[in-house]
Amino acid sequence: MTATTQHNLTVPLLEVPRRIDVFVAEMLPHLSRSHVTHLVHEDLVLVNGTPCRAAKRVSGGETVLVSEPAVPPLGLEPVAMALDILYEDECMAVLNKPAGLVVHPGAATVEPTLVHGLLHCYPELRQQTAHERPGIVHRLDRETSGCIVVARSEAVRLQLLQQFAQRTVRKEYFALTQGVPHTALQRIELPIGRSASDRKKMSVTSSSGRHALSEVQLLETFHARAAALAVRIMTGRTHQIRVHLTHIGLPVLGDSTYGKAARALSAEVGAVRQMLHAQVLSLAHPRTGAPMTFTAPLPADICAVRVRLQALPC
Repeated sequence: MTATTQHNLTVPLLEVPRRIDVFVAEMLPHLSRSHVTHLVHEDLVLVNGTPCRAAKRVSGGETVLVSEPAVPPLGLEPVAMALDILYEDECMAVLNKPAGLVVHPGAATVEPTLVHGLLHCYPELRQQTAHERPGIVHRLDRETSGCIVVARSEAVRLQLLQQFAQRTVRKEYFALTQGVPHTALQRIELPIGRSASDRKKMSVTSSSGRHALSEVQLLETFHARAAALAVRIMTGRTHQIRVHLTHIGLPVLGDSTYGKAARALSAEVGAVRQMLHAQVLSLAHPRTGAPMTFTAPLPADICAVRVRLQALPC
């Protein structure tokens, strides 16, 4: 008989009602939305004890039971790699991910990922049910560096997922952009969804956009041509910072996807990857509940670009 893992979820109070398949896919990121839909069709997702349709909407307070039949692991092999560990204990680890490293395997990924390195450093991750993404509770883009937390057990993984879903985790990024914001502190609240013109990109004009909120603080200006920003995100939409900043006329330097307008300045100052760094991560310890804050120092390439920006002619 095939073993089954059961996930007991409680829906937090949401700004707007959300489809059950979308909610479950967010809470259990090792499951694709299509796989969640399959589980719904097989009556393996119960809302308040009752089977439902994938289009059912939840708004807050509902209990959701997801029964996930076990599947064999994909045979991910550990790969020895140098990991910049900012903190670790028996529950979790916080790493400073370098730019260029993919977090977890995907359809188009052939090179070793962070997950491969984690399996070498923490063999116990193989015991988790998220076979494709053991330990992973959030992600950073390939070219974004900085803080990422890793769960070392299944119970911790689910607890951290709950913190992210309830938006109690504080995430602050450092960004170098072309252009300068009009105010020292700016709030961007624009929905983000898949672009209708390019399905590989995200957009704030998408009719299927979901609520996204970013707060931007000006740190430094470079002769009115560029700026250093601290960006705090209260939601975790795909490419959120890059899409929001581009939309308000502040494209991230070195961003090959959304930073076309900043291409010339990026080349001038040597920004060969997106100048975006997950600098601060704050969360509650999954066992003790104690508040914890981690800071990843700015990498050398961002520091070098910052110096070149400071030396730009007026």
